[in-house]
Amino acid sequence: MYKIGLTFSGILVVTGVGTLLKTAIINKVMPVIGRAAFQAAMAGSYSAKDYHINFSGINTAAVFLIATGLFFGYQCYKKIRQ
Repeated sequence: MYKIGLTFSGILVVTGVGTLLKTAIINKVMPVIGRAAFQAAMAGSYSAKDYHINFSGINTAAVFLIATGLFFGYQCYKKIRQ
């Protein structure tokens, strides 16, 4: 029974880490895509701040997923070792 909990804890941690990685990649790539779109359109002015996305809520949820997964994983690991 606790092995299933340990598996789901691992899934929570992997989901949280994956979310943090995806948001970091998006924040790095979007200004580059925006610059390419600006150069193709040749209109207006380009600012990297216009293409920055605020992921603070999503990142907070991802950190919560990681912390929850680690906590329950540790609890399940303790129960398995008893």
